[in-house]
Amino acid sequence: MALARKAPSLLALNPDIAIVQECSKNSVDDLHSQGLSGLWFGSNPNKGVAVFCSKTLALQSVDELFGKWVIPVRVHGPVDFNLLAIWACPVGTKRADNYIGQVHRCLVDQDGWFNRGPVVVAGDFNSNSQWDDDRPGRNHTEAVRLFEGHGLISAYHTHHGEKQGAETRPTTTFTIIRTTHFTSTTCLSRNVGA
Repeated sequence: MALARKAPSLLALNPDIAIVQECSKNSVDDLHSQGLSGLWFGSNPNKGVAVFCSKTLALQSVDELFGKWVIPVRVHGPVDFNLLAIWACPVGTKRADNYIGQVHRCLVDQDGWFNRGPVVVAGDFNSNSQWDDDRPGRNHTEAVRLFEGHGLISAYHTHHGEKQGAETRPTTTFTIIRTTHFTSTTCLSRNVGA
């Protein structure tokens, strides 16, 4: 949608991986000329999700989508790993299926996928434990519990020593200190580059 206008800000971060929501299919070609390769997902060529990577990595689409905007990708590089790109947003008429609900559904329905080697989950979760009361059952805290059951932890919360729902700084951009950089609202990882 407006990625062309925002591309200089993204490129200034020099990301190894970036998950970008609400971008057009053409964005992949546009950023390719700027040094990022990518995969695009969606049905409307003007609004979808792109997963971009630096030239040191390669992306491979590996499975059917786990939800409208829950996208499994294999990342090849110095350390190969599975990436789950997330855009938690409205996806249907049932409230429980929208936003964090589609992430929760993936965690339950795709349980075995999380045991296939190193995993990073990143993207826009549009969620916070402060909103749990509005979503009994399939809420943020429950999704965090399920992620932790797979050995996945929030890079932001671990790095800053903060609790879910008590964030003191924006979670929009986060850099993992080991040579791998992620630009995302939320990033959960286990055993990547360790």
